[in-house]
Amino acid sequence: MKYKQINKQNIWVEKLSKKNFKNSPCLFLDRDGVLINWKNYSMKSKDAKLINGCEKIIKVCNKKEIPVILITNQGGIGLGIHTWNDFVRIQKKIINQLKKRNAKIDGVIACPHHPLAKGKYKHKNHPCRKPNGGMFLIAKKIFKVDLQNSWMVGDKINDLIAANSKKLKKGFLVLTGYGKEEKKKVNFLPKNFFVIKILSSLKTLKIKI
Repeated sequence: MKYKQINKQNIWVEKLSKKNFKNSPCLFLDRDGVLINWKNYSMKSKDAKLINGCEKIIKVCNKKEIPVILITNQGGIGLGIHTWNDFVRIQKKIINQLKKRNAKIDGVIACPHHPLAKGKYKHKNHPCRKPNGGMFLIAKKIFKVDLQNSWMVGDKINDLIAANSKKLKKGFLVLTGYGKEEKKKVNFLPKNFFVIKILSSLKTLKIKI
């Protein structure tokens, strides 16, 4: 099945809000391990569930009209383990579960490219695959957000390296997903790296708006 959300680079780019976010800061979230309990390629779409309390900060941003955008590597698609149909099923589940909690996301950007993929998704170092920051540039172009005053939440150091490369304001590493394993890597980041705060989960995130 073909999806209009897939651009010429084979990147999924989807706007879920008609609001004008020009020059607004943005809360960027990794999806797997941050928003949902998805941790490895072997999981099934039916098993995806929101991580407890993740909607709290999303609701705050919704109220303040600060966009919440998912920035996610989806190499499982490139590897042939999952399909875009699986991706869509999970997205619908996320949106519906958030709606029940009076929260919503404003956009989704997903990169299926992977060094070990085959065909059109095979790429040694695609500019949109984190730790590269290409998906942030897409967000800036499509949503007109202010990257330098935005935040990134991830469960992997690569999420934060990608955000730092595009001069985001601050990064948060959550200990859900792969966060506990990734935590030790924080000590090896360059001294000029942007500020990183470690959180137990997205539920505990507070940002100054």
